[in-house]
Amino acid sequence: MRTPTSRNGFALIVVVVLTALTAGLLSMLSLWAAYRYREVQSERARQVARAIGDSAVAYARSHLNEWKSAPPADRLVLDVSSLAPAGMSASASVVFVIEDGRRVCRVSSRAERGAIASEDTVDLPLGPAPATSSAPAVEKAAPDTP
Repeated sequence: MRTPTSRNGFALIVVVVLTALTAGLLSMLSLWAAYRYREVQSERARQVARAIGDSAVAYARSHLNEWKSAPPADRLVLDVSSLAPAGMSASASVVFVIEDGRRVCRVSSRAERGAIASEDTVDLPLGPAPATSSAPAVEKAAPDTP
């Protein structure tokens, strides 16, 4: 016949095992919730960067005709701080580069919230690159050898 103390020992083991299982499940749930939170915040940053990029592209398209003839020499930094939701910082810029013999208006946007950040870049063609005004190349004749 078993004594009451052995039954109490068994009950104690069951309680400890159930507590450990509950703690394990709670820790797994909290890890999943943290992962999901980062995923949602990352997607939100991507959407904000895309929206700010779309706004900057609309600004660039409205000025594209004047920039085709005389693009600004420096990077244009656009003030988009009012477009970002509370708790996020955002920036947008327009720069003009020459790629593969063509002028390109490159619109870049960035949105960040803490350690989570997202960037978006859109290229708008401006036309062929201007011809360089360099002096024509002069060929030198090889010296005569005696």
